[in-house]
Amino acid sequence: MEELQRDFLGEVTFLLEQCEESYLRLENPELREEELGKIFRMAHSMKGTGAAVGFTDLAEFAHKVEDCLTVLRNNTALVSTEVVTLLLRCGDAFKVRIEQLKRKDQAPWNVAALEAEVQAILRKLQGGEAPAPEVAVEAAEELHPDSISNDAAWEALATQAHVGILKVVPAATSVSAPGPASASPSSAAVAATGSTIKREVLKIDSERVESVLNLVGELVVLKSQLINKCAGADPQLNQLVSLVDKTIRELQDKTLSMRVTPLKSLFLKTQRVVRDLALKLGKPVEFVMEGEDTEIDRGMVDALADPLMHLARNSLDHGIENAAGRSSAAKPDKGMIYLRAYQRGGRILIELSDDGKGLQRERILSKALERGIVSAAAAQEMSDRQVQALIFAAGFSTAEQVTDVSGRGVGMDVVKTQVEKLKGSIDIESVPGVGTLIRLSLPMTTSILDGMLVKLGDEPFILPMENIRELVDLDESQIVEVVTGKSAWRHRDRLYPVVDMQNGFRSGRLGRPKLVAIVDGGGREVALLLSAVAGQSQVVLKSLDDRLRACRGVSGAAILGDGKVALVLDTAGISQAASEESTVCRADAGRSGVAA
Repeated sequence: MEELQRDFLGEVTFLLEQCEESYLRLENPELREEELGKIFRMAHSMKGTGAAVGFTDLAEFAHKVEDCLTVLRNNTALVSTEVVTLLLRCGDAFKVRIEQLKRKDQAPWNVAALEAEVQAILRKLQGGEAPAPEVAVEAAEELHPDSISNDAAWEALATQAHVGILKVVPAATSVSAPGPASASPSSAAVAATGSTIKREVLKIDSERVESVLNLVGELVVLKSQLINKCAGADPQLNQLVSLVDKTIRELQDKTLSMRVTPLKSLFLKTQRVVRDLALKLGKPVEFVMEGEDTEIDRGMVDALADPLMHLARNSLDHGIENAAGRSSAAKPDKGMIYLRAYQRGGRILIELSDDGKGLQRERILSKALERGIVSAAAAQEMSDRQVQALIFAAGFSTAEQVTDVSGRGVGMDVVKTQVEKLKGSIDIESVPGVGTLIRLSLPMTTSILDGMLVKLGDEPFILPMENIRELVDLDESQIVEVVTGKSAWRHRDRLYPVVDMQNGFRSGRLGRPKLVAIVDGGGREVALLLSAVAGQSQVVLKSLDDRLRACRGVSGAAILGDGKVALVLDTAGISQAASEESTVCRADAGRSGVAA
């Protein structure tokens, strides 16, 4: 029974995630019939199977929700904002109980007040009549044998079958569209799809996946050492090493694919936050998602939840105007919030934008001066980009009064810190009166990196391949001064801001730069002056300790094939530091600052 309960909890968790989208789509009249069917099947499954495995409180509450859904399915016009909000709260209550059961938490699940609200809504929908009886054909929960792999679990289910809670159907039978009685299950499947493809899904503990990933990381390090040792050796040995290199790369790609997951669940959570807050603030908005199927490291999805929620709340609270403000600005009554994700090179970009009032330079500077974040002299010299970046300062807020949504000056600085912990960067673009766009740039994975081994003086560094646009021999005659103290490199009728990496990192043994690397510095291409390129290398990223974590321009460290430690460059941080004319980091600081 315990194994069956564990399988049930895992399946219901997945169903609840799917239903979150269905709840929100109920507000579109054209989709209600289909989405109500999905939600009804989830509640019906939770009621029947939940009772079978002993979770009676879950089953009883699901039964009450199911009664409400039955009425709504019969008349989709009854769906309202009030009903959708209640269904979302019921979904939240289900999630709370599921997590309690997973932890074997014995604390009581008190949903009496919510049950009363469900019953009140039900009476309102029915006009005071008793709940309609369930359709006979749907009175029993259908459970396929393929979903049960334990004999003891089958015995537990058999004890429940006689009460009509469960109905066992053959594994190959199509429940949604049964064929003629004379047709065999397999032939019906072939007729429907043209072929039969059976895919087996395995549920694996995440700790085991992490163990495999760690071992693959060690293989990558050993491979680099092997390639270094075999340089210039026997040709046959080099050919064998090349095959080992290729095999380990394929193994790495397959292993990393086990960790990636679509951003859809994160986007749906953001949509829910926007909907609830819009109702609370009385600001009608339309939320548009794009690229929710973009995949990213599973651990990063959880880590991004709070930052993205906060950005969405800020966009709605500070960005989108109220009805009077939008009317005076000649904007549509309904505001727009866009959430978009896409891949560029080896990075994932997530953009949250709105058509609100944008960031006001004078208001930001006024608050920054009031809170002592900048001095009056420094404020006069700041560019618009630097002023906009002040919203990420600790303690900064433009809210006139403190509310439960904003005003305490805690949040945007935490967002930036969290994104940087993920080896990402955050950028902001805003036009007063038009709107604001906040862009997060994140690596697809935080474990293994393809990089170019470059040198600044005699010190080795890793430049991520995904950020490199071009490598060119340096012709100093192409470097021109554009403003006082600022240089640019002219290449193919374009000017690129120049970053002298040796001076930026204060390398102890400087040499004359010989190469230029054009890199993507967080949406802004810059020219990095380098001493030499030593080759390409695949490395395992190591985290930095507290002494280096605050260094801009460095995202991690790696152990090279010869055993040396090289810092991994963060081109977005370098570009930003260069624009502010600040030092990036000392090249020798990382020799003792790498965390194991």
